[in-house]
Amino acid sequence: MVKKTEKKQLKGSHQAEPDAVKFERMEDWFQGFTVDQYVHLKDSGMKDSDLVDLLDIPVAILRHWKMLHGLASYPASIFEVTTKEQGKYYYKALKQRDLRHLLRQAGIQARSITEIPGDEWESFYVSLDGADSYTTLGLLEQEVVLGLLAHLEPVLETQAAEVCVPVGTYKVIRYGGNNGGQIVNFVQPHRAQKVKKGKPVQLLVKGRVQTAIKPGMYVVKNSLKEVMCYTSKEFFMLFDLLQDTKYRPNG
Repeated sequence: MVKKTEKKQLKGSHQAEPDAVKFERMEDWFQGFTVDQYVHLKDSGMKDSDLVDLLDIPVAILRHWKMLHGLASYPASIFEVTTKEQGKYYYKALKQRDLRHLLRQAGIQARSITEIPGDEWESFYVSLDGADSYTTLGLLEQEVVLGLLAHLEPVLETQAAEVCVPVGTYKVIRYGGNNGGQIVNFVQPHRAQKVKKGKPVQLLVKGRVQTAIKPGMYVVKNSLKEVMCYTSKEFFMLFDLLQDTKYRPNG
């Protein structure tokens, strides 16, 4: 019973190792472990599984180290890493655990990680250092054993204001207070209610609030038969009259 308790306590102590300490320990091993040391341990009869237990490192990290030193070859994956700043990194790694170690080394904080299927590598194009030339992840993957393949900075897209000019001309009529009948005909196919002279004409457009056309206001109709009403000040801020014409109803 005592031995089991001690074993459980030791296991709990190992699991409680802070991430920062664990990363620093693995990083020291990764940078300091040599091929000669690996060969010596293998010659002594140790397997990779024994080394993982002895060194207390993830198997993906050992495989990563072996690939970088040309001691083995394992099937790798390509991951798209998106940061909080919307930048994108493309990494070749064995597993996501191996990838996270690489990101930690580079000081990159990932917002999302997506594995790119192998059958898409040859058709997945990325730009080269912001240049106008492109290459595929498949070609980059052949040049890098493990690690960073490409980095794309986020592009700030802006919608700049531009100038537009209407096609064709707008029809316009001024309500003088005594031409309510002309207004009623002008706004067709919309409806307007003619009232007594000098009173506002009520414009009724489906889907819009009823509008009162007061004497002195201008009524404008475009080629889509959309009708808008403006005060004299608003009208001359928006439009120039091409000629002094009067609108006459059909008939």
